[in-house]
Amino acid sequence: MQEAAAGTRRRSRCSTPGDRVWVNLSDGRGYVGVGIVEKAVVPIDQFTVKLADGKEVPLLQAPLDSKQMGQHGGNPEDGEFLVRVKWLKELTKAQAIKEKGLFGVQHSASRPRAEKWRYTVERLKERFGIKDQATV
Repeated sequence: MQEAAAGTRRRSRCSTPGDRVWVNLSDGRGYVGVGIVEKAVVPIDQFTVKLADGKEVPLLQAPLDSKQMGQHGGNPEDGEFLVRVKWLKELTKAQAIKEKGLFGVQHSASRPRAEKWRYTVERLKERFGIKDQATV
């Protein structure tokens, strides 16, 4: 899984260092990852990654699968913003966790407050093997 979680500036502000993030695929397949935000949100053109040879480069100069990434870089309204994430557990798309009753939204990032979210977090913690008392 990549080192970052992405979204617009407004949505990425939902994630601050120390927050737990759960990755729910936008195609409806389910949850595939859980991690901890390590660094504050930055515009995509300021985010760096390490290549296989250990060299650190700006993300937009790295080989990318997405040709659309960075299209709106520098635009404070529509631009992409990223947070660095330390992944605790990752699943393949085929292993995605999807169950009736789990909370799901199609936003790149959200901070749900619905009661259904509490149930979702507790269930995902069970399925991902997370054993702490945090409620997110």
